[in-house]
Amino acid sequence: MIANVRIKDWDQERKSQPKAFDVIEGAKLWEQDFGVPRVSGETNDAPEVRKYTLQQANYIKNQLRLYLRVSDANGGQVLRTVPIGTMLSFSRPEPQVDKFSNLHLIYQNWAKTFTYSVFNPEGELVTREVYDYVDSRPRLRVEGDGNITIAGGVKRVTSNETREKTDNDPPTTQR
Repeated sequence: MIANVRIKDWDQERKSQPKAFDVIEGAKLWEQDFGVPRVSGETNDAPEVRKYTLQQANYIKNQLRLYLRVSDANGGQVLRTVPIGTMLSFSRPEPQVDKFSNLHLIYQNWAKTFTYSVFNPEGELVTREVYDYVDSRPRLRVEGDGNITIAGGVKRVTSNETREKTDNDPPTTQR
């Protein structure tokens, strides 16, 4: 692949050195349609239907990687692809969509370590936390009010922890 850059004001064109890359299709682990309210201002508008897809790819030797793809309902238009992280080969990611169409995901990425992430309908990371398997395995739990919490495990405070509060983001509690 070669990139061409044309600088109009300088009346110049630059070409990069050729660089090869591979486009691979990951193995689909899970997918779910979800609705996003339209921004037209009409209260009776049908929501836009999108799809969350979790995929795994093993393109680097001994590094199984997990990705999130957000697309339109039929998967033809990809809105965003997000690298989530490395995971163990026997890990079974546990995804759950909340009442605000946020994707909650917990998966095992080390011997007794789990990563919990929340993504909004645009595919942006809202929360990233780490939980350790101490007396019980951390897992997602849907509360009666539709909020999703973590049950089990012990939350570890890390420098990589991300928490961005939004108006549509319900409080996350630890149990």
